[in-house]
Amino acid sequence: MSNGLKYRAKVQITNIGNLSTQRQFFVLLKGSGSGLAFAALPILKRERIGPLAPGQRFTFYESGDHLGTSTFHYGVLVDQLEEIRESNENNNYKGETMGGGH
Repeated sequence: MSNGLKYRAKVQITNIGNLSTQRQFFVLLKGSGSGLAFAALPILKRERIGPLAPGQRFTFYESGDHLGTSTFHYGVLVDQLEEIRESNENNNYKGETMGGGH
């Protein structure tokens, strides 16, 4: 955003299964800075979403934004409390690094 001078995390959750989640569940976004952002406050945002039908998608954004020269390391954990029974429990976490030339 802002011509590449700022950024913020976008979290997109998709039900890739063939059944509805049938209930709501939590998604946790956490992040920490390094380099020029080292003194920045850590990110911790928890969203309750769902239920999601097969193929349905839900998107939310981190609150606030960061300068493009700073680096943030993010992790997203879906179904944090393991409320949804799934055929594949191994695809509920993703980590990414943004900013600072990444």
